[in-house]
Amino acid sequence: MPFTRFSPTRPLFPFASAALTGASGGIGAAMAVALARPGVTLFLAGRDGPRLEAVGDTCRAAGAEVRLARFDVTDAEAAERWVRDADAERPLDLLVANAGISTGRRRDGSPESPADARRVVAVNLLGAMNVAFPALDAMAARRSGHLLVVGSLAALRGLPHSPAYSAAKAGLLAWAEGVRATMRPQGVTVSVALPGFVKSPMSDRVIGPKPFLADPGAAARTLLKGTAMGRARIVFPWPLAMGLRIAALLPGRWGDAMLMRLPGYVEPQ
Repeated sequence: MPFTRFSPTRPLFPFASAALTGASGGIGAAMAVALARPGVTLFLAGRDGPRLEAVGDTCRAAGAEVRLARFDVTDAEAAERWVRDADAERPLDLLVANAGISTGRRRDGSPESPADARRVVAVNLLGAMNVAFPALDAMAARRSGHLLVVGSLAALRGLPHSPAYSAAKAGLLAWAEGVRATMRPQGVTVSVALPGFVKSPMSDRVIGPKPFLADPGAAARTLLKGTAMGRARIVFPWPLAMGLRIAALLPGRWGDAMLMRLPGYVEPQ
């Protein structure tokens, strides 16, 4: 486990209470494990019950107190109830809005369906806001706390193979940066993460090139360290970020042509 190399009295990540959505796999599960240690309480939410239980067991073995929950982040009332109950049990130092799904071009070349696109926006953008709002209220009231919103490098330029995912993450980036400016005077730190490809069940559904595919453990430590330092944006890997920034600066047709050369499709969820 990541904490075995550090003194428990001087943890790498100074969060005694944290709530994470999307904790049943990938980067969410890795962040939960990285945070787990004696004295820490973790509130973990995810859609996959057996995988979430396994993550919880790993965190308990590291000494953390763990509470597990399954709910749909698009249900604003359920999301608010989960956050407020967690904060009432132990005031949250950190909330990680990480739940996400993806869709995109199909194997036969057809685009994502309107229903799929709406669901992606509902989960990745509105779902993140549903858990963030009550956490920000509680943190502002005591003038302390951190919000980490997990976006994607896809926010930097609309990707023709996954337009709804790009749109949701671009909206999340804009929302988080706007909120960051208003929450800073209230003692709350807001960080937005823009990772590239991270090994996960979701990335496994992307059939095609996945440059600079990151290990979830390493990605989790990067995100948590950046959040603890109060970084506004946590962006990696930089070569992929630069490529997308260049594509965004090119005339639209040129950028489209460059990105359309990347083969691939997304397996249905």
